[in-house]
This record gives sequence, structure tokens and C-alpha cells, in this order.
Amino acid sequence: MSGHQAECWHAGILAKRLVLPEGRSAWVVVDQDTNDPLEVAYPGPGPTRAVWRIGTEAPDVPTASRGTTRVGDVPGDAGPESAAAGLLSLKRSLERHAGETTLARQVGRAVESLVMERIAGAAGTALVFATALAATARFGELVDRMRRDPVACVSAYNAAAAANPRARLRALATAGGRVELPLWRLTRGMARSPVYSDELRPGEMAGLAPRALFMTGLLRLDLCDLFVHGLGGEVYDPATEQWLSVWLGEGARLAPTAMVTATLRLPFAARVMTPEEIDRARWLAHHATHDPAAVGDDRWAGERDAALARVRAATGRAEKRLAYLALRDVVGRYREARAGSLTELASRGIEAGAHRARAKVVHDRTWPWVLHGDGSLRDLSRRAAEAMAGAS
Repeated sequence: MSGHQAECWHAGILAKRLVLPEGRSAWVVVDQDTNDPLEVAYPGPGPTRAVWRIGTEAPDVPTASRGTTRVGDVPGDAGPESAAAGLLSLKRSLERHAGETTLARQVGRAVESLVMERIAGAAGTALVFATALAATARFGELVDRMRRDPVACVSAYNAAAAANPRARLRALATAGGRVELPLWRLTRGMARSPVYSDELRPGEMAGLAPRALFMTGLLRLDLCDLFVHGLGGEVYDPATEQWLSVWLGEGARLAPTAMVTATLRLPFAARVMTPEEIDRARWLAHHATHDPAAVGDDRWAGERDAALARVRAATGRAEKRLAYLALRDVVGRYREARAGSLTELASRGIEAGAHRARAKVVHDRTWPWVLHGDGSLRDLSRRAAEAMAGAS
């Protein structure tokens, strides 16, 4: 199993989907989340980062609680060509699934249809909507356990959150005699709300949904033999394991995990420095004014290093000042001697700064995967198959 929110994800998430085996896998649509699938980023003129707003924004309302959307015209200013074609294919697929009962189902099935249509050799997989987990026996068993002893559950949860700061998990509230549980309450068309132990009735399951750690724990306890994470899940899942091992003890036998990701970039015609090149150029423009080695001048570097050593070795105040003035003199003469090279580096640093905004667009790895050309997607599919073959 693997999964993600209901949206048109980037190629790193697509890679998780492509490693799932035919007939022996499931993709979990995290429909209790409040992500906005109707805001689709695309490259506009410039290139710049533009947004296609497909439907009305509904902050804090989970995709499982929202109705389907009517899709308007696609933007006419997307580029390169693969991006324009990808937006059109997304529109058509969303329209074909407009009869679904929730926005999550419309988007989830639309994106899955595009995977099968556009990527030759993609394996078929079942879609599982996370809100359906409330109907499982294990969900009912664990929610009842939370209700009967909320302090044990939440103390273990908060300890795991504190022990894994990279996961950036908020501690559940325990103030005023109320204990916040790792559950959401969902109501059609409304924002999700937290669930507290004192308001949870015995046997109550309708309208409840698991939060992230509880959801992953449910999947790994009973529903899969391997769970495939991306970069984000790999960060927070150690907290899941610690929480459940303390709370459930010997009963917490979880399926193992793997991490899969990938990077695809769109084929822009413009040559733009990479973020790494920009950072290097800006650093070098500054650093070279103090360090001759940065421009490969060994003679001046040796003289500067000797002067710096004398500063460090000086003991008295007067000696330190004289050594420091000597170092400044060396650096000043070096700057005069290599003024041409330093000016060139400074210009390069200024140019790099001008590239920064465009670099965020051209080198972005998070564009929706449908914007990539068929050749890039075929290559990603091939690499996913090779990775799975090597892993097995």
C-alpha cells in the first residue's frame, strides 16, 4: 500500500504509485485532509508560477466533506506544450468523474484514470479512501480502547511526538480534564473538528476519521505487508512506531516500510542557473574578496594565510593590532592585483541573484505530474519498474 491526499500530485508521489504491483496493491486517498485539490499550479509566461483555480476554495473542510466541482476552461498561457496538454487532460478526467459523491472521490478517481491512460505499463491498483477505515474492526477496537483509557493513549502519543521533532507533530491537548484523541469528526460541508474523550460515546464510529499517525498505524497493523512512504512519511513514521509500541505493547506488530521518490523537471527552453549554482555564485562573490584561494591564486593565498597566522599567534594588544593591520594590507593589495577577477565574480553574483526567482520556476520538482511529457513519464515508469525488480 501507499497513498497521498486527493490532488494531482508531483512526480515524486507518482513514483510511489508506479511501484505498486498489479493486483496486489492499494492506493490510499487521504480524504480526511484539508488540502486544496482545486488549486493547480502551472508554468505561466516568463516563465512564472501561475495557478489554475478550478473551483471554490473551502479552507479547513476535508475533501471527503466537499461536493464535486464543475470544471471551467483551462488557462491558455501554460507552457511548455506538455503542460498545456496536461491541464486539458486533467480537466477532461475531472469532468468524466463529476458524478462521484465527494470531491475526494472525483479527484482521486480522475488522477488514477490519468495514470492508467497516460503511462504505458502502469499496474492497476485498488483505491481505498481513508475515511472508510472507520468501518474496520480494528478501528472500532482501538477507538474503544482510546475511550476507555485516553490518558494512556495520548501520553504515549505526545511522548512519541516530542521524541521525534523532525516530524513536527503537535501534542494532543490534555488540559482541564479533557483529552484530545488522534481522531477527526467530519460533517458534510463543514470544517473538521477534534474529538475529545469525554464526548465519545461507546460504539460511536459514524463521522470519525483517523489522524495521520493513527491512519498509517491502522494500515500497517492489518491491511498491508509493505507500506511505501515518500520523503514526508519517512520523517513522521518513526513517531507512529514509537507511539503504538508503547500504547499497544506486544500487539503493535507493524508491516515494514520503504521510501520511494523521484524528481522530474519540465523542459523549459530558458537556461537558468540551478539553486545550487546561484548559492555558490553569491557565496563566491563575497568569499573571494577575503580569500585569494577562492580565485585559485596560490601566491596571494600563501601571503594572506601567513598574515592570518601572525594575527592568531600575536599575544599583546599592540602586537595583535600590528598583525591585524598587516593582514588588512595584504588583503588590500590582493584586491588591487586581482580586481578584474573579483569584479567578474561580483557580476556573476549579481546575475545569480537575478536568476533566483526564475530558478524557483524552472527547477521546481513539484509541478503536477500531468504537466510532464509522455517520454518523461515513460522513463519514470521504467525506472520504477527497475527499482522494484532490484528490490525483489
